[in-house]
Formats: sequence, structure tokens, C-alpha cells
Amino acid sequence: MYESTMDQLFNLYTKVSVGGVIIVDDYGIEVCQRAIHDFRNWHNITEAIMHVPDNGRGIYWIKKKIVKVQMDRYKPLLDSKDKTTV
Repeated sequence: MYESTMDQLFNLYTKVSVGGVIIVDDYGIEVCQRAIHDFRNWHNITEAIMHVPDNGRGIYWIKKKIVKVQMDRYKPLLDSKDKTTV
């Protein structure tokens, strides 16, 4: 879950327009939550995290600024994933 969440964030975050909404429905899963917070911290994303009403584990935030995704942080995740699948 950590790697798959990072896959989505690193590859799709720049495609979300400013004013767009990022929705994560697996936020209640600890490793997904850790990936969200790691990604947001690495990229200085400070928009408020809001809970999806009537959903025990979903969250969202509204993208308020353009973020240059630091792909150099993503490569080590890919390398570790490749080692676990061999």
C-alpha cells in the first residue's frame, strides 16, 4: 500500500490542476496514511486534510499551488520495490 500510494501521488499529482481535489479513500490504512504524509512533507504541501463525510477512512484536500514533484525521491522507492519482486 505504501508503494502503490506513492506510485499514484508521484505520477498523477502534477496532472491535478490548481483548485482540483485529491481524494484518498484508503487513508484509514496506516501505510497509506504514512505515504500521504511523507509525500506532503517532502513537497511542502500544507493544504488542510479534510475527512470525506460519512466515510470512515476517506480524506481529501484541495490543491492550492503548483508543486514540482521531486522524482529523485521516487526512484529509491522503485528500486526497493524491484528488489522485493525478484
